[in-house]
Amino acid sequence: MPRDYRAQRAEHQPDPAPTTPDTPPCPGSCNAAWRYAETRYLDTGIDHDIEARPGQPAWCPACAIEIRAALTDWPELAARLREEVESGASAALTEYVSGSKNRPVHDHEAASFLLDEFAEWIGEWEDTVRNDRELPVRRTPGPDPVRAITQACRFLTEHLDWHLGGRDLTQDDLRGAVTDFGLELLAYRRRAQVLTGTQEIDPVRVIGVPCPICDRKTLEFEIESNASQRAPLSRYLYGADGQALSPHRPLGPRGAAKLTQTTVTTLEGAVTGYVKCRHRKPAFRMTGEEYTRWTRLLAAGAQVRALATKQKLAEVFGSSVPAQYARGAQ
Repeated sequence: MPRDYRAQRAEHQPDPAPTTPDTPPCPGSCNAAWRYAETRYLDTGIDHDIEARPGQPAWCPACAIEIRAALTDWPELAARLREEVESGASAALTEYVSGSKNRPVHDHEAASFLLDEFAEWIGEWEDTVRNDRELPVRRTPGPDPVRAITQACRFLTEHLDWHLGGRDLTQDDLRGAVTDFGLELLAYRRRAQVLTGTQEIDPVRVIGVPCPICDRKTLEFEIESNASQRAPLSRYLYGADGQALSPHRPLGPRGAAKLTQTTVTTLEGAVTGYVKCRHRKPAFRMTGEEYTRWTRLLAAGAQVRALATKQKLAEVFGSSVPAQYARGAQ
C-alpha cells in the first residue's frame, strides 16, 4: 500500500501569513474551505473571516509534502495497475471508452489506459525539467510503462524542491505550469488509488456544529483505519437465485424470519461511534452520548439567543451582557 505522509502534514501549522499579489494562495487542499467561502461570498454576499494559506511561492510546505508523497507512491501504484492489467480485473464503473457514453471500459482497459497516459505525462515533465536545468536527455526506458514511471518519479523527486520553489516563479505562466503539475499529479494518484482499491476513506464531516474546544466547525465522524480491527457480525444468507433464505420458502408473511450467519468482518472503513475534531492536536474525541449532549446545549443556547432582546438581557445581566447573547439581540 502506498506510504502515508499525512502524519507530517497533520503537525500543527502556524497561522498563515496574509496573501499578497506577489504571494497568491496555495492551490492545494489546505485552502479548500477558503475557496468554498470565497465562492459563497461571490454568489450570496455572505462574508467570511477565513484566511488563505499563501503559496511559498506556488505551493505551501504541507501541500509540497503531499506532492512529494504522490511521486513516491506512483512506482508502487504502477506495479499494482500492471497486476490489474495482467489479472484482467474489472475496471471502475465510472470509466468509459473514449467517444462512447454507454459502453464502460471493461476488463483491464482502464488500468492499461491510465498506465500509458501517466507514463507519457510524467516523461514529458522529466524532459521539461532536464531541459530547464540543462541536464542530459533522459534515456529511453523501453516499452515497459512501470519502468518509465519509476525512472521519471525518481528523477523528479530529486529535483522537486527546485521545481516547486527553486526556479523563478514570478512569471505567471511559469507559476501556472508548476501549479498544474501538482494538481494533475495528485489527480492521477487519486485515479490510480481508485482503480487499485488503495484510496483513503473520506470521513463524514459534521455540518454546522462547532467543536466545543476550538469553536471551529471541524468535527467529523471517526472512521476506523486499522484493517486488523475485526468483529463478528451477522449477515443474511442468500440462495442461488439471489433471494434471501428463510425458514419458509417461498417467503411467508412479514413475520417470517430470514436466515442469518455470523461472520468475522474487518472494521476498516466503518464508523467507530466517536466524533472527533480534525483541527485539535492532540486529538479530541467525543462519544455519541457526549456529542448528543453538546448539540442539545447548542440548540438550547440558540433558542435563548433567538428569544433574547436588549431589554430582557439588560434585566437579567445588567450592563455586563455576555457576548454570545449580545450578538444578534434586537
